[in-house]
Amino acid sequence: MVLLLSLVNHLLTIVISACVAIAIAAPVSFFQMAMLIPPIGLITLIPISIAGWGVREQAMQAAFRYAGLSTADGVTISILSGAIMFLLGAIGGLVWLLSSEKAQKGADTMEIDESALDEPLETPR
Repeated sequence: MVLLLSLVNHLLTIVISACVAIAIAAPVSFFQMAMLIPPIGLITLIPISIAGWGVREQAMQAAFRYAGLSTADGVTISILSGAIMFLLGAIGGLVWLLSSEKAQKGADTMEIDESALDEPLETPR
């Protein structure tokens, strides 16, 4: 299940980037995006920036240059797709924070088992 969800996540990242490319009228095919985005995502995981900002743009610029595409389009696609992913994550975070299930789970963890307080602690020998 985790493998399937991971593949879906990567596919949706490619789709978001391809949709951004279509929106800015960049001459990039879906196949090109499918070949460029996964390695760029891997490079973005290098822990030298906050959420990969800056690293992703440089990697996208380099990948587009090597693919013979416009580097300006690469940087623009990177910034816009990063902003979209940030907004989607923020919306998901707000939904999670405001969900009643989380509030109920938090209330359940706050309850103290009073019977455990009456038992003496055992010391290891």
